[in-house]
Amino acid sequence: MKKHIGWLLLVLLFAPVVDAAQELSITPQTCVLDEQGVCELELAVRFESDDPLAVCIVITAQPSPWCLQAMTLHQLSIALRTSENLTISVINSDDRALLARSELMVAAYVPASSRKRRRFSWSFQ
Repeated sequence: MKKHIGWLLLVLLFAPVVDAAQELSITPQTCVLDEQGVCELELAVRFESDDPLAVCIVITAQPSPWCLQAMTLHQLSIALRTSENLTISVINSDDRALLARSELMVAAYVPASSRKRRRFSWSFQ
């Protein structure tokens, strides 16, 4: 029995530490290019964590990050104009550690080619 308790203590001692739960969600996740090849949208970013954190939201191809005060729920709405996929990263303001990452996909609409009409004659003979 003591042997099992010893093994249990060793396992608990070297078990990885579980960080606080963190969740990043973006809306929309996909944007369709218009006729000029540009996607314009209002991106809603929501980051939630168990512990209050001061974070910065970094978006590729954007000049500066959006930094927010320490809270458990961060919500931000950002007007964007892009023609390529964007990566949205949430980093800790204090130590610059990456907390979460998501990607906005940009798609181009290509209409399907029209089906060739077959002109079979109708006859009742």
